[in-house]
Amino acid sequence: MILHHLRLLQDYILSQATGSAQPHVYPSDIKILNYVIPLNHLIEQFGKIVLPMNDKISNNLKENQELSTLRDWLLPMLMNGQVTVGAVEEQLGMVAESGEEYKK
Repeated sequence: MILHHLRLLQDYILSQATGSAQPHVYPSDIKILNYVIPLNHLIEQFGKIVLPMNDKISNNLKENQELSTLRDWLLPMLMNGQVTVGAVEEQLGMVAESGEEYKK
């Protein structure tokens, strides 16, 4: 929750940075901010809603990476005629049906 609050205040915090060569945000700049800390039951309700979504996002990112890797491996072979779409669909279908993980 505090992270979300700080993200909302990010522009303000960065505008408070001082220094000519390399601007810094000092602890005193953060201490003057007001934080809203919700009741525990609200935090728990928030977690019940947000955590499954975060898990889904994480799983989607992992799946996207795996699909990108598969595409990068498969596309050159398709372009060179080493493999056809029908053959690939058949092999991937067999992998999916057997529950095995596809590997290069």
